[in-house]
Amino acid sequence: MGRQQVWVLLLSTAMIALLASLAAAQTMAGFAVPGAHGGLGGVAEPGAMGISANPAAAAWWAPEVLVDAGAILASTRIELDGEPQVLTGGASAVPRMSAVVPLGDIGLGASRGAPFGRGGSIDSDSPARFHLVSGAFRVIEGNLEAAWRPSPSWTVGAALRVGSGSLQSTKRVDTASMILDANPVAPVTRGAEFWQGEQRLRGLSAIGAGLAIGVIAGVEDGVRLHLSARSPMSLALKGALQFTPSPELPIELDGDVTANLTMPAELWLAVDAPAGEGMVLVPEVRWVGWRSARDAPVDVADLHADSDNPVAMIALTQLGVTETDFAPMLGDSNSHTGMVDAWVIGATLRRSLKPDVLEVQGGAVWATTAIPDATANAGNLDFGGLNIKAAGLWWPVPQLGFGAAGDVWLGTRRTITSSELSLENASSTGRQLPSGNGVYGTTVARAGLTVVVRPVR
Repeated sequence: MGRQQVWVLLLSTAMIALLASLAAAQTMAGFAVPGAHGGLGGVAEPGAMGISANPAAAAWWAPEVLVDAGAILASTRIELDGEPQVLTGGASAVPRMSAVVPLGDIGLGASRGAPFGRGGSIDSDSPARFHLVSGAFRVIEGNLEAAWRPSPSWTVGAALRVGSGSLQSTKRVDTASMILDANPVAPVTRGAEFWQGEQRLRGLSAIGAGLAIGVIAGVEDGVRLHLSARSPMSLALKGALQFTPSPELPIELDGDVTANLTMPAELWLAVDAPAGEGMVLVPEVRWVGWRSARDAPVDVADLHADSDNPVAMIALTQLGVTETDFAPMLGDSNSHTGMVDAWVIGATLRRSLKPDVLEVQGGAVWATTAIPDATANAGNLDFGGLNIKAAGLWWPVPQLGFGAAGDVWLGTRRTITSSELSLENASSTGRQLPSGNGVYGTTVARAGLTVVVRPVR
């Protein structure tokens, strides 16, 4: 390995270590088109720009380091049936870092980014308080890639993926519905303000591992096929659960919680097709297997009362429910997402305005939603629709490139009339929540700035 290649490897390692602790909680990023692959990222991109999506891109001709500082800006309008409108929004950072080092026909790479994440908050007394008060879920991946080019027309690659997941959330809980689960004749009323408790998940985290493989087939300047596949990744998120049955009773139940979530498998296919002088058309299709997270078992253990008020505990006992009765009900009530597989189809047109100096691209993709109307609510709201994107990459000198990218979602309005959520449901269904029927509107834009360093060219 030459001196310059060693320098690139050390620089990339330092960048990844420096930025490893950055939060990457995407706000309403969508389950089908994650923020890390917006703009100058994707399965058909070369070198450091593409390795997080396709490990075969690591077999690049020059050492390369990339740092991408992206952000997602979102605002959401929620109007549940018969309730006033709720507005929420914010901005979230989505950093991405990667590097590749060529060693003859072999390329090595490292990348780090946030392929998936959710986050948001609303007023604690809003109509959607049983679905969400505040929360953040994110998965940050650190990957090691290797690729081999056995011939000019074939490149294969593989990656070891290590994901760090974290989750925290706060929402109101209708304790009366759970009491009636345990004792159908208890003298309580569903929806009563006295029994509007609160559930808090704190410090849930997990480490998971997965694999990815990639293929690039075809000759440069001709038609090329790009294919990548990512395995599922299991995360057993462990942390603490705090439950206040009623704001009027001095009782808090504390316990341990494990949320078992399977991140989806993915298949991503794209084709480079020359479309005229200096232009390349890149159609793509992508499948994201979110059905694997349709049921996400949540286990609550060691639930115990943290109260020195025996009168308050007696009040619960007289209703025919004990602290241990709440454990399975709290777990079950968080366990069913109803998620379905998502599909993305689209195309990008890349144009070289000045070879090796300036390239621009624009395109659009259509994505389906991963959350069906039956289980959609303010806490898991997802959107499908049309995404319009544009990007550019400028090399003022051969060793340094600057990129900019932006995209916006269109048609992100959902009117839900077939919600299967209800306080009448048993907690064991995982759907014991107020109805999600209503009108949801989301405005989402994403922007990013990219720096690419090539010490040799």
